[in-house]
Amino acid sequence: MKKPKTRCAIQIASAALVVVLFLRYGVTNFVLKTVVSSKIKLAPGNDVWNIWSEMPIPMYSKFYFFNVTNPDKVMEGAKPILKEMGPYVYQEHRQKIILESNDETVKYRPKITYMFRPELSYGSQDDKVTLLNVPYVAVAKIAWDVSKEPFMLSTLDDILSAKGESLFHTNRVREFLFDGFSIENYMELFSLPVEAFGVKTEIPARILDGDFGFFDDRNGTAEEIWTVGTGIRDKQNLGKIVSWNGKSSLDGWSDERCNKIDDSTDGTIFPPVADTSRILDVFHPDACRSLQMSYVGPGEFIEIPTHRYSFASNTFESLDLHPENECFCKETYEWCKKGGVFPLWPCVGGAPVFISRPHFMNSHVDYRKAVDGLNENGDYSSVIDVEPTIGLAIRADMKLQVNIELQSFGSMATFINVPNLMFPVFWMEETAELTEELAKPLKWLTIGLLIADSVIQLIVIGCLAIILIAVGIEAKNSNWLGKCCG
Repeated sequence: MKKPKTRCAIQIASAALVVVLFLRYGVTNFVLKTVVSSKIKLAPGNDVWNIWSEMPIPMYSKFYFFNVTNPDKVMEGAKPILKEMGPYVYQEHRQKIILESNDETVKYRPKITYMFRPELSYGSQDDKVTLLNVPYVAVAKIAWDVSKEPFMLSTLDDILSAKGESLFHTNRVREFLFDGFSIENYMELFSLPVEAFGVKTEIPARILDGDFGFFDDRNGTAEEIWTVGTGIRDKQNLGKIVSWNGKSSLDGWSDERCNKIDDSTDGTIFPPVADTSRILDVFHPDACRSLQMSYVGPGEFIEIPTHRYSFASNTFESLDLHPENECFCKETYEWCKKGGVFPLWPCVGGAPVFISRPHFMNSHVDYRKAVDGLNENGDYSSVIDVEPTIGLAIRADMKLQVNIELQSFGSMATFINVPNLMFPVFWMEETAELTEELAKPLKWLTIGLLIADSVIQLIVIGCLAIILIAVGIEAKNSNWLGKCCG
């Protein structure tokens, strides 16, 4: 049996341990949270604001085209043979034009300027590439959805064929991307055949000038308006979307869940992400939805510990494996039955445009088997490295592929013999990495927090040691321990 004095000493030590734990995890966490909260906010002039608003991080867009080497044979029903061309590399300069800012939100227009970097590219902007004629397929699909009347469809096809349009066309890289190519042959179709059948359509604003390029409306423009949380009053709102172009949600999908964007960010900054079970939602207007990113493990970049995220497995899943994707379906799109792609039709006027991982990585095998020339063994994963304390994305590597659903459209002669397949057009990779110089404030902050944590621990231990020594001296001098535990 333990002596009373021993039991009492154990009780005193236990009480002291409780005090230590309280000071360690209560006071320390409170102090650190106070320090962190003072930093992680979008306040004009602070380091987070400067990096977020001016984006001094080197950023690049790399484009890879799927050149069609047998276009005539494809029109006769043959399997497409593709040859990848690229990368064609463009450096991005991003900035946010601030419109309004207060303690809760900041409203801005994002502006991106692209500059070709020949020394980083494999080829010239003037390289000629043969691709599926996206405007032709889009017009045919929209007409097919409007009316399957044989006369209208055949007349439409005859008009375009007479003007020299074909299922495939060849243009320069610069024209496909930012310069655009003429689509005057299609402009009159918005008032000719469909109006005759009592259908009204509007010419999309981006093609009013008679040109079309995949990004011809993006270079140097600032059309979108974003409103996001500053994190000043509540750090969990940092970077979260309040509205995009005046809307708090999208309206093209069939369910509120798929239209939801107000829990997303633009992918450059997040609320603190200490909880690795949390899914990060990144809204990408070109993808016409929020993309889910899940934690895949710890990472490190420029000696800064990070949380690494990649596309959540259900983002591209089929309905069988993830029924929640049903609201992204329209009618009986084949993609709903097969995993790996999702449509953009609400954001592209009903055109049969689909997004996937490059080379149909992790997609249904039928997509890859329908064409020749894809890489079956490449790793085309997308990743974001996020500094978890501040929530700043310090490295990003995002890869997506643009595809067109090709099919026959009744009496349209151009499409009668074509194979039904998901046709790869191009894929792009966007990269961004924090430089050593820009990383210094972040390094000092993370190191400072670690030092602060250690210093507070030492102070707590020191104070406790002083208290215990004082208690011991007092106990020895007054013999109160004996009296107390006697």
